[in-house]
Amino acid sequence: VPEALDLDPDGMQQRPPQMQAFAWLPLRSYGFRFIVQADWIVPSSREAITETNSENQAVRDELPEAVANAALSLVDWACSGAQWLVQGEIGEVVAALSGSRCGHDVEEGTETAQHCDTVKQSDASVASETDATEFKRTLQRTQLRLQTLYGALPLTGETTEFFALSPGLILKQLQKCPIVLVRRFPPGARMPVLAKARPTEAVMARLPANVPLSLCEGLLEQLEPLLNKVGWHLEVGGLPQSVAAALGVPHID
Repeated sequence: VPEALDLDPDGMQQRPPQMQAFAWLPLRSYGFRFIVQADWIVPSSREAITETNSENQAVRDELPEAVANAALSLVDWACSGAQWLVQGEIGEVVAALSGSRCGHDVEEGTETAQHCDTVKQSDASVASETDATEFKRTLQRTQLRLQTLYGALPLTGETTEFFALSPGLILKQLQKCPIVLVRRFPPGARMPVLAKARPTEAVMARLPANVPLSLCEGLLEQLEPLLNKVGWHLEVGGLPQSVAAALGVPHID
C-alpha cells in the first residue's frame, strides 16, 4: 500500500491538506492527509472504494504497518545530517552510556561500541559556544522536518466511512516505533545527545500549568536525571500536543 505526502523541509505548513485515495487515478478523500494508492476494487462510477469487497478490506488491514514503515523512513529523513544524533533507539543508547558498557568489555566493531565512540567524540567537543549554537541549529532543523510526519498522522475521528477505524489502528502500530526525538545527557557531559525513541519511552518537556512560574526555572533540569533513571526521556522534536495524546506520550504531572 504505497502512501505519498508533500515533504515540507521548512516546516511552513501546520498540517497538510486532506488528500484523495487513488486507484491509479484519484477517487475521493477519506480524511487522510497523505495519498493512499492501491489496486482498490471500485464501481464503474469510481466514486468510492467498494467497502464490502473482501480484497479491499484485506488491503486496508495492511495500512497500519505501511504507515508505520513510512513514518520510520520520514524520521530517518528528518534526522539526516543531525550531528548530535546518536544512531540507534534510546534503549540501545542508554545501554551504551551506562557504566562499564562503555569500557573495555565492549567489543570493537559492535553497534554499542560505535555508540560509545560517538558519545566520547561528542564529549570531547561540547565545551565551546560554537558547539552549543550548532546543536540548537541542528535541533531546530530536525524539529521543522518532523512536522511533516506529525502533521500528516491521522487522529481518531478524522477519517470517514471505509477508513473510519484506521487512525486508531495506525496509532497503535506507531506506539511500537521509534518516531519521537528525545535527549539524554551522557555522564559528565555538558551537552545532550539526541536519539529516537518509542512513544512509551518519552515524556513531554512541559510542566503542568498550575506550577508557579517562580518554580519552573531550572525545575525540568532537576527532574530530567530522575526521569532518565526510570526510562523516560524528554521529547524535544516538537511533537504537537494532540499527537502526543494520541500516541500516549505523557506530560509531567
